[in-house]
Amino acid sequence: MNRQNDRVFSSEVWEPALEKFASATRLTVNLFEADGSVAIGPVGSEKLFQLFRDSGYQPELFAECARRCLRQSEDRAAIKLVQKQGLGVVGTSLILEGRTVGAVVAGYAFMDFVRMSEARSLARQSGAEFDRLWRIARAQEPVAPNLMTSYGKLLQVIGDTLLRENYRTRQHQTEAENLQQVVNQRTAEVGELSASLLHAQDDERRRIARELHDGLGQLVAAAKVDVETVWKSVAGEKERNKLREVAEMLEKCSKETRVMSYLLHPPLLDEMGFRAAAETYAESFSQRSGIEVSINLPSGEGRLISPPAAELALFRVLQESLTNVHRHSKSDTVDVNMMIESGQVTLEVKDYGRGISTQLLERIDAGHGNGVGLASMRARINELGGRFEIQSNRHGTLVRAVLPLPSARQQSASA
Repeated sequence: MNRQNDRVFSSEVWEPALEKFASATRLTVNLFEADGSVAIGPVGSEKLFQLFRDSGYQPELFAECARRCLRQSEDRAAIKLVQKQGLGVVGTSLILEGRTVGAVVAGYAFMDFVRMSEARSLARQSGAEFDRLWRIARAQEPVAPNLMTSYGKLLQVIGDTLLRENYRTRQHQTEAENLQQVVNQRTAEVGELSASLLHAQDDERRRIARELHDGLGQLVAAAKVDVETVWKSVAGEKERNKLREVAEMLEKCSKETRVMSYLLHPPLLDEMGFRAAAETYAESFSQRSGIEVSINLPSGEGRLISPPAAELALFRVLQESLTNVHRHSKSDTVDVNMMIESGQVTLEVKDYGRGISTQLLERIDAGHGNGVGLASMRARINELGGRFEIQSNRHGTLVRAVLPLPSARQQSASA
């Protein structure tokens, strides 16, 4: 880092904000100097970035995006989106007093669902292990270009805010306590922007789920019907067997499409509410994972909770918690309980696995853990004025989300 930018890109100021951004978007962030060298980063190293780094592969997407941003000569910095081999990064130049002092770039994101052939090609070129790359690709949701552009705009807001406040602090020689107060205030603003990103992600999930179900799902189903029709009219046994295999593959594709659509956004959540969506998801999760899920929900007719934002937040807590049990806990059983009393709803997901270490639990409680899913759950519940807790020991882990419910008067007023 050169001396001129030493104070501009102070790690005490930039790293907390970039960590919040990385946690909210699940992207890795690099902050570049005006000469193209890395000033801070990588921050929030996500799995794909880590995989490429382990294999020594550098697609140069970050550097190329930074170069384009640093060449920006207009008064207002543009958002730059760079794509290559199905991967994308987004960045923006950092301007202080009309002068470009650096750039900030975030990635990698898959811009579309990855096919196995594409993953094999990328694995060969990067020298990465295919199985590991394929697992990462399957676990990540594609990010649409318009959402990546929104991420770039958020980076622009963060950069402008930090540059402006840091500049004012240096100009007026304010004390360190005042600078910390400004940083805390701006970090809170980033938290609010992170909440808006969660809403954007939910909207994008809903859109992609609908397109998978109504578009790709219908095409695959129609293709299967056509193949079966031809299969029945073919006389040769060899040809019939081949067509039968094709029909079976199409059936598997159809089932996989339905599962992907449901995982992105279950239609039952909108149509019938949390109870139906939670019970169906728990049953499907048990079938896929082999983990027994005992789910206990309050009895009664109609929707359990309102508004829809609360239903969605609690469903994402359930979804992410069960996913974590499958990936990390090694528990054979999970208990899911919901209680509604005293004007609040409590959702608890308890497993009986190996638990979370005390050190990692302390980091998670302090907001510094590596679990992006945990940070997302906490952000959703906090946004709605609720409380999110994790208790863990060697006998298992309990995730608890508590949300206040609107009073009857508030519900009738909003109806």
